[in-house]
Amino acid sequence: MASWAIVPDVPVDMLVETVRNFLGSGGVKRKPGSGRPETATSDANKLNVLLQLEENSRTSTTQLPLNSRISLKSVRNTLACEKLKPYKIINLHQQQEDDPDRRDQCAETMMEMINSNPNFHKNFCSAMKPPSD
Repeated sequence: MASWAIVPDVPVDMLVETVRNFLGSGGVKRKPGSGRPETATSDANKLNVLLQLEENSRTSTTQLPLNSRISLKSVRNTLACEKLKPYKIINLHQQQEDDPDRRDQCAETMMEMINSNPNFHKNFCSAMKPPSD
């Protein structure tokens, strides 16, 4: 037969409170306090941001907060927690393996642009340079 003497150093009222919490909630975790509740980084908002990226991986990080109604910093924190880097191209490897027709179409389009404008490569490269002072 079990008795309260099994844990002599713990006060009885603490044991009673722990048992009451367990019976009420099914666990021994404390109830949330009176502090500010988690809103922007809640699981629902994290899932919403990740689902938006899943639907369209080309969505910019500045567009995500507009669609999900949370701040840009919270979106970036969510991406960092999930170890997603906004500057890495995700679909490059998939495009190289899965869709050779799309690759060929992209190459043909670039060749047409180069053939129609002989200075295309100069314009393309100058657009990538930082402005000179």
